[in-house]
Amino acid sequence: MRIAEEFSSSPKLLEWVEKNISYKPRFTFYWSFNEIYDVTFRIVASVQDSFHPENKQLIPVIGVYHFSWNTIRQWNIEYFLEKVFKYILDFETHEAGEWFKVSGTPFHNPHSGEEWNSSLSLDQPSKA
Repeated sequence: MRIAEEFSSSPKLLEWVEKNISYKPRFTFYWSFNEIYDVTFRIVASVQDSFHPENKQLIPVIGVYHFSWNTIRQWNIEYFLEKVFKYILDFETHEAGEWFKVSGTPFHNPHSGEEWNSSLSLDQPSKA
């Protein structure tokens, strides 16, 4: 069933989402709706600073994603949930890129502006 048939408006969908979707501790989801028919999804996580791990204080990390209500109202709820799940995976992939290090250097620093070297074969060791 399409979202438009289940929820009469974006605020009704957001109310359902806030009540029913959860993730791991220290991760909070915020949803907002504005009159231009846009839905904003924010992931706010309290995490340890990967660049200064000696500092034990948690810092907020925010991921922001936008949906058009005119688009999502055509989706079924399962597709909408798949999109939300993918955004969570993207967020976690970013964090993994900061934390996975070789000799103290991030293997794939998502803040470097460089693309991840996906040419490495997982089947054979590199000849480098």
